[in-house]
Amino acid sequence: MDFIKKISNLEFFRNIGEPEIFDLFKSISIIEKDFEKGEIILNQSGKYEKLYIITDGICSGEMTDHSGRIIRIENLPSPYILAPAVFFAEENILPVSVIAKNNTHIVIVSKTDFLAMLRT
Repeated sequence: MDFIKKISNLEFFRNIGEPEIFDLFKSISIIEKDFEKGEIILNQSGKYEKLYIITDGICSGEMTDHSGRIIRIENLPSPYILAPAVFFAEENILPVSVIAKNNTHIVIVSKTDFLAMLRT
């Protein structure tokens, strides 16, 4: 879990020490996944049922309009929690696609495990 030091700077974890963050992540199931430059991580209009945390690399949020034109919405540097509002929304559909701008490492946490981590 090399990502602990990096995510400790995120607002969500800012008041928690690295040892406590390590213990939180040790107590749940996570998936760590690498993406290469240009690879699609998440698709626009897809269900967003797991929380994605960028721990290395840069991604971009891109939207395809009705004419097929791609519009870059924003760059997402690491560390970054992808779409937390969508993750907790009743209808959790992503408004953008997320694309790796360079080699990117992501930690993926299920909603059940993330909520369990919040209760700890």
